[in-house]
Amino acid sequence: MMMGPKRPKRSLHMTLNTPWDDAYYLFHPIQEQDNFTSYSQRHELSEEDKKVTDALVKIWVSFAKYNQPKQAMTELPDYGRWTRMEPGHKSLNYFLLSDHPLQRGMRSDFRKAECQFWMGTVPQVRNLSKTIQELEPFPILFWCSVAIVILFALIICTLIVLILWSKHRQGSYGRGDNIYLHHARQL
Repeated sequence: MMMGPKRPKRSLHMTLNTPWDDAYYLFHPIQEQDNFTSYSQRHELSEEDKKVTDALVKIWVSFAKYNQPKQAMTELPDYGRWTRMEPGHKSLNYFLLSDHPLQRGMRSDFRKAECQFWMGTVPQVRNLSKTIQELEPFPILFWCSVAIVILFALIICTLIVLILWSKHRQGSYGRGDNIYLHHARQL
């Protein structure tokens, strides 16, 4: 936001680039921190800004009262007709509130790429959580089967060691007996 004497003369909503632009219209004069002067004392609102302010206040009040701004739209016929955006609707309708009569009115596909993320990608990610919950029993089964395989491998290794050890013992006794018998025959 540009401040000071070099600020260009144009509509307030054209110079702000904040997510709360509408607050300046609703709550003017806003007390700024520097010198405690109000915004409207430093920057006079143009007639167009005042019209947009009045329209925005009427639309918000109508929305708060009736859950839709249609009542305000009947009081502001030069702003056009507002149509509700239905859930799952593909065209992303929005109402452009402007001081220029040719620019204001219903529009579609507001920030289509950004909305595609929220309307397309996020639901797919949310659906993944259902799939993950369905797959939760499988890791338990997997680790149980790994434990059983390891147990069988240990049993088989133990049996192999025992068999080899017993054959080794039998073989050494057998050789020892043969040596003893061989010595006995020589005598």
